[in-house]
Amino acid sequence: MLKIATYNIHRCIGLDKKISQSRIVSVLQEIDADIVALQEVASHYSFPADFLHRVTASLGYTAISGFTLMDRESRYGNVILTRTAPESFHRYHLSIPHREPRGLIEVTMKGRHTSLTLFATHLGLSTKERRQQVQKLSVKLNSTDSDIVVLMGDFNEWLPWSRSLQRLKNMFTQNFHPPTPATFPAHMPLMKLDRIWVRPASRIQKIWRHQTNLSKLASDHLPLIATLDD
Repeated sequence: MLKIATYNIHRCIGLDKKISQSRIVSVLQEIDADIVALQEVASHYSFPADFLHRVTASLGYTAISGFTLMDRESRYGNVILTRTAPESFHRYHLSIPHREPRGLIEVTMKGRHTSLTLFATHLGLSTKERRQQVQKLSVKLNSTDSDIVVLMGDFNEWLPWSRSLQRLKNMFTQNFHPPTPATFPAHMPLMKLDRIWVRPASRIQKIWRHQTNLSKLASDHLPLIATLDD
């Protein structure tokens, strides 16, 4: 069994507007997933309590970064945390002109009896932007021949009939896919912004949101978790 999760940590800013790395680290400890896709990660080069350093040191993860906004002092964007050493990883641009830069991380690894390719992303805020990004995504998704393919992250889509979601659904759903629970806003989840897509979908054992007193406070999103047959 492989436990995976996706979590938009909102720069570690909780619903009380306070920045707390400790709360996010504690939520990740509660989840205890093998692989986690994080969005809205803020990391500072010179800050002694850098978030990624804290997570990797305390929880035993390797961090694979896919930052999309960078300057001399800080980085911001996507990160994959993994306890399984990847065979390879790649980063791709999904940016659309005049919009916030967006990216995609691809990680390939071996399971007990299978090969796994995992993609993690955070799509844009406009409908047109997301359609173009999903089109780029589909090229990458169709080019892998791994036994199991996973796409997860914050897709910023809440309308179930959106063209972007329908396109992804057609690529991943094969007559079966467990319902995706709402994860946003964390204190009263109504929107299904966060998704975990798996091909073949029959590998999914269970998908659920991690809803505890701490996770409802630590970020504006709840973590989404899935267990897979690997």
